[in-house]
Amino acid sequence: MQLPSSTVIALYLRRDTKEAAWSSGGFVLCPRCTPLSGPRPEYFAYCASRLSGAYGLWHEQTWAGWVALVSAALLLPLEIRELMRGLSLLRAVLLVGKLAVVLYMLYVTRANRCERQTAAAMSTAT
Repeated sequence: MQLPSSTVIALYLRRDTKEAAWSSGGFVLCPRCTPLSGPRPEYFAYCASRLSGAYGLWHEQTWAGWVALVSAALLLPLEIRELMRGLSLLRAVLLVGKLAVVLYMLYVTRANRCERQTAAAMSTAT
């Protein structure tokens, strides 16, 4: 079957009936979700934070590490909620992995800040 290139087809599996369903015109994010009916402000805010963080990292701005850290940490409550819905090894590993990444980003961002402060102190002292 040949589909037009403008049609987006997303396949999702429903857990309760184990049946496959097709949805055209948008992505289905989860079995209980429907295609988005319109733009949502929180989606735009999250995308803007990710875009500004990517721009800042590309141009080596000092604030970009903090923006990337916050945008990564914003998803931790969703991971915790998924873990509370049903405890499984995969969900626990994903939560621990995401937490490790966020803590490592915090460590690197703070270490870079200390290095910049030390370099600034040495440049003013000489």
